[in-house]
Amino acid sequence: MIVYEADPTTTLSALNGTAGNTLGDWTAGVTHPIINESPITLPMNVWRPFGYPVVNIVRPSDYEIVLDTRNAT
Repeated sequence: MIVYEADPTTTLSALNGTAGNTLGDWTAGVTHPIINESPITLPMNVWRPFGYPVVNIVRPSDYEIVLDTRNAT
């Protein structure tokens, strides 16, 4: 499992809860990698979520999103 911050304006200090306009520490107790890059290199035409927050289930064999929890019915 990884966490990918898809908003390029979210800084690492915001994720850590030390920025001025943060909602707290989003990293406390997290044991898996957190990717927070700007500019984003992940191809968003493939990986853009339907909304936030979201958990995507990705099939390892071809990296296809098989479930986007934001769009689950």
